[in-house]
Amino acid sequence: IDQFKPFGYGNHEHLFLFSKMQVFGSVNAIGAGKKHLKFGVSGKDQRNFEVIGFNMASKIATIKTNSFYDLAGTINVNNWNGTQRLQIKLRDIRPSQS
Repeated sequence: IDQFKPFGYGNHEHLFLFSKMQVFGSVNAIGAGKKHLKFGVSGKDQRNFEVIGFNMASKIATIKTNSFYDLAGTINVNNWNGTQRLQIKLRDIRPSQS
């Protein structure tokens, strides 16, 4: 992802589709005013990702643990407390089609 930087005018962040991602753990509203959404997903290869949806807490009631969803978002590295993790910055979410 770093090879594509810097992002900005004329070089937008790349938007990815993550199909059939299973939600695990709890789905939480976070941040000041609880406006943001945070949860974990696992792909077909059992890799886990953290998902953050800024200003998307209104969707919390539609996201169920152990259910499958298609996610549209960008990928970034979350550096927090000395730990680096790949994170999906959510742009949109829908239930996966069977």
